[in-house]
Parts: sequence; structure tokens; C-alpha cells
Amino acid sequence: MKSLILLLGALAAPVLAQIPAGSPHPMAVKTGFTVQKDVVYGKGTNGDLVADIYLPQNKRENMPAVLDIHGGGWSHGTRHDMSPATEDMAAAGFVGVSIEYDLSSQGGSVHFPTALDQCWMALQWMRQHAKDYGIDPTKIAVAGSSAGGELAALVALGVGQPSGVQQPAAAVVYNGVLDLSDPGVNQKMVEMYLGGSCEAMKDACKKASPSQAILMGAPPFFVGHGTKDEAVPYAQAEQFIDKLKKASVAVMVFTAPGGPHTYWKDQRWLQPSMDASIMFLKQALKVQ
Repeated sequence: MKSLILLLGALAAPVLAQIPAGSPHPMAVKTGFTVQKDVVYGKGTNGDLVADIYLPQNKRENMPAVLDIHGGGWSHGTRHDMSPATEDMAAAGFVGVSIEYDLSSQGGSVHFPTALDQCWMALQWMRQHAKDYGIDPTKIAVAGSSAGGELAALVALGVGQPSGVQQPAAAVVYNGVLDLSDPGVNQKMVEMYLGGSCEAMKDACKKASPSQAILMGAPPFFVGHGTKDEAVPYAQAEQFIDKLKKASVAVMVFTAPGGPHTYWKDQRWLQPSMDASIMFLKQALKVQ
């Protein structure tokens, strides 16, 4: 089985490559980085919001960085869910900041845009503490999977952008929820997130759907998706990619043939997907 990678736009000359996904194998122990756990980056509705900071072993000044946002239908999941990606990126020289955010299952007022606001808070915290961690504030990307992919895409597209806070310089979206109104997406999950159905919350549903955002002028995107995703239809990725291309946004596409939801954690696609993501980030952030 092979994974298809397509580079489009202004990142480099157009490239079409096929990378063998290989066969399943035991998870390797990752090295080349250290982790600072439970670092407080802000306040949520139920207390401190924390992150784990992954620092490349050879720490230096002006390193590129990635804000990692976990999935879980906006109702569950933890920052540890992004570990396979964060670890690989840290080993490749990127500071990784993997965050917690308030979940809709916590009840009360935890609905959109609470999690989005907290992602922006984390991005601002990274810039404010850039010197502490050796981060180049001009080379920060955002990455996420599933619901985290939706949040990452919204931040990259400037949705809900606070005054004075810069957008990230690139985005990595793994199996992201890009259109919340799609009946192929679990609508009970969407209702918990929005605080009502897409039909009842039309404005919020549109604002929370990256495919409905203004794409012109967006930073480069990496969009990865499995063709047999049972939670977020592959067609969503295809449509979003087409809109990015029409808006002249550079995009790298990673397709996992037969891949399920969260395909990138599957051993068949993990390393090829990480290699492609890192290649994309190095090009998008102009990392030597």
C-alpha cells in the first residue's frame, strides 16, 4: 500500500511523490527531545489550562515551533493524544507545545468558541514566552487531528483572531472536521460543541467550519486524510483542498488509501505521514 503526497502552490516546484507506507511494526522509542509537563498557559472555565512542552535535545535560539491540538470530538481526549506527532517533530528540531482545552462534556458554557479562544490564548502564550523556550516567534505553526484539526484550521485562517495576536505561519490538519453541517459527521457531537444543532445555530456552525472561512491570504496548509475515514468523510478534505487551491493557498496533500479516521496513528501511515509533515513544515517555515 502506498500513500500519495501532492505538493501544490508556492512552497516549491510542484512535486508528486509516492512513499511506501510499509507494514505494521512495534512503536519505536522516540529520542532527541525532553519534555516539560503541566506548564500552565492560561485559565479555563474550570481552572488552569496546561501544556506539555517538547524541547529538541540540542536546544538553541530561534527554533521553529508547533502548537499541537488534540482531537476527541471537542468532548474528550487529552494533550497526550498528539504525542506521536509532537515527539517526531521535536526530534526533528521543532519545539512542540501540546495543549489541553476545555471540553464540551464539561457542561455549562463550554461551547464554541471556548476551545478556539483557548487555542489563540496558547498561541499568544508561545510568543510571549518565545525566549524562554528558544522559539522563533515568526516560525510558529499549528497542528491538530480531527476536532483538533478543525481548531488548528480555524486558527490558521484567522477565525476569532484576537486583536494584536498574529496568525500562525503554517497549518497541519490531520483528518480534520472541515464542515460541521455535513451529515456524515456525528451531529450529536456537533450539537454538544455548538450548544445546538447546525440548523438552529447557523451562524456558529458556519463560523466553526473551516471550509466556510475566507481562505485568501491563508498560510500554507498540510491536509492529510484517509480515504475510508468513517468519522469525517474524505470528500470534506477533497473539497477543502480544492478551495485552498482556488484561493492560491499553498497546500501539501497526504492521502492514506483505505485509511480510517486518525489514519496517521496507524503504523502503516505513521512514519510516512510524519516524514511528510516535517518536510512540509521545513519548507513552509523556511527551516534549514
